[in-house]
Amino acid sequence: MNTGMDISIQATQDRILAIFKCFDQFCNDNKIPYFSLGGTLLGAVRHGGFIPWDDDIDVGIPREHYDRFITLAAEMPTPYRVESRELDSQYIYPYAKVYDTNSIVTEDYIEPFTRGLWIDVFPIDGTYESSTLQWAHFKSVKFINAMTFIKTRRYSPDPSHRMKTNAKRLLSLGLSVVPERMLHSTLEWLLRRRSPRDSTASGNLLGRWGKREIVCSKMFTPGSTVEFCDMHVQAPASAAAYLDAIYGDYMRLPPEHQRVSGHKFTRVDFVSSYMNP
Repeated sequence: MNTGMDISIQATQDRILAIFKCFDQFCNDNKIPYFSLGGTLLGAVRHGGFIPWDDDIDVGIPREHYDRFITLAAEMPTPYRVESRELDSQYIYPYAKVYDTNSIVTEDYIEPFTRGLWIDVFPIDGTYESSTLQWAHFKSVKFINAMTFIKTRRYSPDPSHRMKTNAKRLLSLGLSVVPERMLHSTLEWLLRRRSPRDSTASGNLLGRWGKREIVCSKMFTPGSTVEFCDMHVQAPASAAAYLDAIYGDYMRLPPEHQRVSGHKFTRVDFVSSYMNP
C-alpha cells in the first residue's frame, strides 16, 4: 500500500482480514458459495495467508449467487458495507466490494475516489468454449471497462508515461458524448452473455490476468478449502491447477523489485469513517 503514511502492512492486513472473516461468515450463513482468487489463493497456498507485500483480498461468486449476494447486501453486519453499481449509481467499479466503514481510503485517480479499506468481490461468469471466442469475449469486456474508467477519469496519473496519460485525457473528452449508463449496460450485457451453469468455461472476466483466469467451470462446482491465516476459506476445486493456469510456477517468489502492492492512495485513515469524513 503506497500511502506515504506511517501505517504498516501488518496493520492493513489485520483490518482486511477482519472484513474477510465477516464476509466468509456471511456467505456461509446464507449458503453463498465463493472462491478465493488471484493473489488471495496464491497467498493461501504459498504463504498460508497474505502474500507478505499484498494489501487486498480477491474472491469470486458465480453469477447467480453473486446476484443474490447483492440483494442481501443490507444484511451485512456493521461496520462492514457492500457497495456495487446495482446499489449505487455513483459507485465506479463493475464488481462489488465489502468496505470497512470505520476507515477512509482515497484512491489516487485523476478524479479521486474515497471509500474505506475493502475486499473485492467479483462475479464469476461463463464464456465460450472456443479459445478464439473466449479471447474476443474477454477483449470486449476489457475494452468497454477501460472506456468507462477513462470517461470517468478513474485512472492513476503516470508521470513516467506522460503521452499515455495525455492520450487518456483526450479520449475522456471524446467520450463525454457517450452516456455512462450506456457503457455500464453494455458491459453488463457482455458479462452476462453466458451463464456459468451452461458453460464449460468460466472465470473472472474482470480480473487483471485476462484470459488466464478462464478455466473449466468444474473448478467452481464444488470447490475446496484452503488455510488462510487462522481461517479455512473456499477455493476452486483444484487450487494447484487454477494457480498454474494463471501464474505458471506459482511457488517461485517474484524478483525483489516486484514485491510491492499495486495500489496507490493519497489518504488512509484507520480511525475516521468514510461515511462521515
